[in-house]
Amino acid sequence: MSREGKLKANRIAAIDRIIHDGFCNGMRPTVKIMADYLEVSASTVQRDLDYLRDYLRAPLEYNEQEHFWYYSDPTFFVKSIEVSEGELFAMSVIQPMLEQYQNTPLSNSINGIFEKLADLLPEKITVNTAFLEQRFSAVNAPLALINEKAFYGVFEALKHRHTICFSYKSVGQTERSRRYANPLHIVCDQGDWYMIAFCHNHKEIRIFSLARISEIEETDQSFEIPADFKAEKYFDPVFGIWGGGEEPKKIELWFDARMDNYLETHIIHPGQKIETLSDGSFKVSFEGKQLKRIRNWVLPFGNAVKVLNPPELIDMVKKVIQDLNDIY
Repeated sequence: MSREGKLKANRIAAIDRIIHDGFCNGMRPTVKIMADYLEVSASTVQRDLDYLRDYLRAPLEYNEQEHFWYYSDPTFFVKSIEVSEGELFAMSVIQPMLEQYQNTPLSNSINGIFEKLADLLPEKITVNTAFLEQRFSAVNAPLALINEKAFYGVFEALKHRHTICFSYKSVGQTERSRRYANPLHIVCDQGDWYMIAFCHNHKEIRIFSLARISEIEETDQSFEIPADFKAEKYFDPVFGIWGGGEEPKKIELWFDARMDNYLETHIIHPGQKIETLSDGSFKVSFEGKQLKRIRNWVLPFGNAVKVLNPPELIDMVKKVIQDLNDIY
């Protein structure tokens, strides 16, 4: 936000207060009174009054006889916020963490929101965050870029409940294919965005990565979301979305005793149960879907974590280990 923009926002807030004080105290807030108080020219105040009336839709009226300004609706006020030093510090910390949305068109909107919030902050609230530039970092995973038209096109079609037509390239395919689908739900999975949709081509509900959608068009064909559709069936609240439609299975994992600190500080899954075994190791169990994602989560722990159940997850881990052994 420019310095002039900040000054203008402060003047607008001050003019709003002067007009309200005039109503409450019987004062007649003329342009001259406001200009003298703000130490600016009368023409600057007049421009600010025009902005207040035309852009902020203030019920601003002018008394021709006594040459002062007032609100026809005294309950109107310019929306502003007051924050504590701690809250402002939290905003400073969280902004770099929002880098995970840089792959989407939301990035510009988020930056715009922060600028507008800055416009509304009073001058008296300040906090020194300069040290954050050298003493704080946010590490985000590499994310697939999403086409702006595809991103907003999916959301618009979901809102209108219209079928979309788009070009799509599935994993493992070398060429794109034309798809027709009814968007049913959108999932942001750790910064990657997916659409759960009924695919007309395959006559079933499938999951599409927004990053692989292009040449999207919203048709005029309407659809109804099936009454029995449940989005949570297609993704796990912790391990995310991969494939879809898997039934929950009881997952049992063995954790080496040296993983006690990890288990103390991490909740692996809602509803988890942790059992301490006689040798100091642990058995963790929970209901989970997305076995491929759970497999990928387990493998980096090496010999510190072992899958006990279900058998198909054990086989999936063994296959990866065998495949790795074959190439090394």
